[in-house]
Amino acid sequence: VWGDFTGIASTQHGPRAPIEMVKVADHPATRRFTESVTTGDTELYNNVYSSEKAVPLIRGKQGDQEFFVMWEFPQGKSRVMCLTIGHDVNDWMNRSFQNLMIDGVNYLMER
Repeated sequence: VWGDFTGIASTQHGPRAPIEMVKVADHPATRRFTESVTTGDTELYNNVYSSEKAVPLIRGKQGDQEFFVMWEFPQGKSRVMCLTIGHDVNDWMNRSFQNLMIDGVNYLMER
């Protein structure tokens, strides 16, 4: 049910290891995100299935695993913004992550 709400379902995450994140779309929620950022040790969540309506914004690669870590999904008259990183305190200390949170919230508030 969660995947139907968010547009992408996940059943597990990878090890605590760096994730190379790459912007795959220009979007107001990623406006201050550089083309590529590598996290500290954190978890990459898999994408078991995704809706064709999900709009990928950032892809993450950890070892040989590659999945979307940020996307937007239409839900009724609204939009759901999804970001799967942020489970480690060091994610929250990272300026790129902070900017994603700020720009994502600002984008959703403007809509």
